[in-house]
Amino acid sequence: MNRFSLLGIIIGLLVCMPADAKSPINLCLTGKVELILPEYKLAFLNAANLAITQSSEQKNIVLKTYFYDNKPLSAIRVYDAMLRDHCSAIVGFEYLSDLLLVISQQRDTNIPIFTSYASSSDSDKLPKNIFIFVPSYNYQAKKMMAFLHKRYGAISNALIITEIDRADLEKYKTAYESQLKGENIHYDTFDYISNDNQFEKKLVKFVSNKRFNFVFIFSGAVGSTKIINYMNDHKVIFIGTENFGSSTNQSLFVRLNDKKVTAYTIRNIDFLKISRPLEKFVTEYTEKYNISPSPLSAYTYDSVAIVLNTLKKHGDVNTNNVLKTDYYGITGASISNNQFHRSNQYVLLSIGTRGFVYEK
Repeated sequence: MNRFSLLGIIIGLLVCMPADAKSPINLCLTGKVELILPEYKLAFLNAANLAITQSSEQKNIVLKTYFYDNKPLSAIRVYDAMLRDHCSAIVGFEYLSDLLLVISQQRDTNIPIFTSYASSSDSDKLPKNIFIFVPSYNYQAKKMMAFLHKRYGAISNALIITEIDRADLEKYKTAYESQLKGENIHYDTFDYISNDNQFEKKLVKFVSNKRFNFVFIFSGAVGSTKIINYMNDHKVIFIGTENFGSSTNQSLFVRLNDKKVTAYTIRNIDFLKISRPLEKFVTEYTEKYNISPSPLSAYTYDSVAIVLNTLKKHGDVNTNNVLKTDYYGITGASISNNQFHRSNQYVLLSIGTRGFVYEK
């Protein structure tokens, strides 16, 4: 066969291809909590696959996973691997510290990155390819403070305890300090780093002979539990973050030595307070997998659904196309008028002898 005959065959094949034929895109899932906790990994993958099976674009998606360990530069190594593998969209980097590391090193803002639990402060300026679902730390602090005033009136003898080697917890601290200072409420602070094996001894020394009515804890689930187990005298009111857990993953409650505690947390979503779109998702997820979803599942579902809708409308996925694809999500986040709008939904939960309870 001469080269002219071969060229003719190639041209013929191209002419015969459907006009709407698309090359599959790589949708890449990443994170480190999924590597540590199998239930998170399952919730992550199940939600992604549910969104894909519900879409007419499922044949045009190749799902890839890039889970990584807790080493300092693992997030960057994974991000580089996803660039090499030509990922069109990324879902993951749920820890703000990892997300910020990637942002500082990223070389292609055409690739949209959707993050689940990470948030930001009102003053933060993020690249347009970073899509954050959770309300800002300032918004959450404002809503929590309003709830505390309504429930308890004046706030006094306050203490802020912060695990300062995590960017998200530092930002929570700053947001609540702004609220307390704005209301002229005096407070003390106690900072520590996660790998300090003298942490508990230092805390005991710090709080000795002091009386605190409100203790704001910006720490992971393990650190938060240690603090409450030591300081809980059935009078102190503890306030924390989503690291306290949720009704589907009661990470703090199960670790408490004394279940008689007064503690509150604020989250973007929890299935104890459920909208109709979220309820529909829970039903579909449960029917398909015979297990209940987690909040991580909802964020993953929204992220993947946005990617699929973008692909369906534009034939390609990039940051600009995402912003041109209207969407209203089950998490409360939306896209309209060429802008992404993070959710303004929130749920206040109390933790006591019965576990997590929705505070109406």
